Amino acid sequence: GLLARQGIECSAQRVRALEQLLGDRRRVRLTGDWYAVVRRGVLRLEPSAPVGGPIRPRLLPKSGLDGLWVEAAEGKWLHFSVINCADYENFENISSAYLNLVMDYDKITGDILLRARQPGDRIRPAGRGCSKDLRRAFSELALPDRERLCVLADQEGILCAEGVGIDQRVSPDEGSGRLLRIALCAVDRHVRKRCRAQL
Repeated sequence: GLLARQGIECSAQRVRALEQLLGDRRRVRLTGDWYAVVRRGVLRLEPSAPVGGPIRPRLLPKSGLDGLWVEAAEGKWLHFSVINCADYENFENISSAYLNLVMDYDKITGDILLRARQPGDRIRPAGRGCSKDLRRAFSELALPDRERLCVLADQEGILCAEGVGIDQRVSPDEGSGRLLRIALCAVDRHVRKRCRAQL
């Protein structure tokens, strides 16, 4: 099921590669375009990082996020959706993207800055009960292409970091009314043209 959803043929060789993840490997290439990755005990598929430059810093007005597509780096796009908390479960059932981050929209202070990691960045990953240096978090998780990993921040600090998750400060709770869902997508040239037309 996991392979079929991404249009990857299930073969004995790919099943063996997935089995290796249960051992000491954290990441195996399934095709030229896809990796299987285990993080925090969860198996997921991730597109290969396309060749390209680092993250392009962009200031994103909070009021204009709903439905926005932003090219973070060559071949890497972010799609933002503002969703009523009551509608979130239905939205998730029809949605597909390789990485989704969800935070409480109303806990975001001011506009959002999309950028790469900077020296001194710290994050308090939701549900972990501790604060971490973002550089160390990337290293501990063995994340590749760190200069191409997206970081989103508001006036109070880090909101989320690709591969690490959201900050506890913006974690949804029982009082949340609106959620900001961020889908991180690697897209082909046809999708890229459609996205640029929306900008």
